[in-house]
Amino acid sequence: MSELLTQKQKSCTRFQEIDTFRGIAIIMMVFYHIIFDLYYFNYLNIDIYNSVLRYFAYATASLFIMIAGISIWISKERYKKQSIKINYFNKYFKRGLFLFSIGILITIVTWIFIKEGFILFGILHLIGLSIILAPFFFRLKEWNALAGLIIVILGIIISKYNGPFWTIFLGLAPADFYSVDYEPLLPWFGIFLIGISIGAYLYPHGNRKPFFDEIIKNHRFSKFFEYPGRHSLIIYLVHQPVIIMILSLIAGKILI
Repeated sequence: MSELLTQKQKSCTRFQEIDTFRGIAIIMMVFYHIIFDLYYFNYLNIDIYNSVLRYFAYATASLFIMIAGISIWISKERYKKQSIKINYFNKYFKRGLFLFSIGILITIVTWIFIKEGFILFGILHLIGLSIILAPFFFRLKEWNALAGLIIVILGIIISKYNGPFWTIFLGLAPADFYSVDYEPLLPWFGIFLIGISIGAYLYPHGNRKPFFDEIIKNHRFSKFFEYPGRHSLIIYLVHQPVIIMILSLIAGKILI
């Protein structure tokens, strides 16, 4: 009985490095959105789309999405250890649909309040749909790195072309399309698959590889980053309203 309890507790153990890097990603995202909001409301004169900040935004989104891929692999491997048979397609469809639904809510809210540039297919839409698609790629394991690279290259190629409104989620958008947050499947699903590949390599069977385990044990990961990493979804949902509220108080007027 105690052996089974220990095994169950081990399967529920959080990896501090995952929470740490997710925390770094969410703090990077908050920082970028502070700069973006200052630019958006004309309090900062900077070319945010043609400066180092553009690549900072890409790095932030890539880290966030890659960690989501790693996490889904660890989750799948831990479910695999359980004695009951699990339908991964059903399990991850529900989980992905939950995140995608929050994305739809964000679409509605941004359409009401900012209209031009509202979020039609942002990072939560992308991660939600990626989780739904993930079970189709689990069998590839580390080979997901190659599949992901192909999707990234394909996404870069098609981004040079325009498409109808209904292909926006794929990365083919009308010429006049603009959104304050846009992460289409191509190329971003490729980053998610690369995350699954990293997870398959570093966390086989849901556990760290021995060599990686030793590296983690000999490195102190900051508690400062772990906490936001454990609460990244709620921070993501509330940080923009909080930033806008603070800027409104400073400006002495409602900015939206």
